[in-house]
Amino acid sequence: MARTAHRANGRPVTVGELMLRPDVHGRRRPEDLEVLELAYRMRRRIGPEPAVRAPSPGARALAVVTGLWRRRPR
Repeated sequence: MARTAHRANGRPVTVGELMLRPDVHGRRRPEDLEVLELAYRMRRRIGPEPAVRAPSPGARALAVVTGLWRRRPR
């Protein structure tokens, strides 16, 4: 049975760290995959972030030129 991935001090490993962490032989541990799969399924159930209408390439270029375009909305 797969164990939940955790550190020596017992604190769980975050999904981001699981993504980065290879196995000893360069492969993922099966328990890591299980945790990743679970996290992915949970995110899917919650649903995607509210869809932001992506501007057309022309509108985006105009926004970039005029300084209105921010890579990440704050």
